[in-house]
Amino acid sequence: MYRGNIAQLFPEEEYGSIRTKSGENVRFNNQCLWNIRFDELIAGQEVEFETQPTRTGPLAFHIRPYIVLPAAA
Repeated sequence: MYRGNIAQLFPEEEYGSIRTKSGENVRFNNQCLWNIRFDELIAGQEVEFETQPTRTGPLAFHIRPYIVLPAAA
């Protein structure tokens, strides 16, 4: 599982890119989202995701918001 931030969004085409913590850009499309709609994404939002190789470079999938849960008391 990787983490990164939404770098670019192209709402008309429903695709975008994520900047990983290591600085790599990974593309995604609306079919790669998990428990979030494309129109709910915000540039800069932290997400976690998996990747798979494609002919044109890595593709992010199972993209979901990264949520930090409060520590148990």
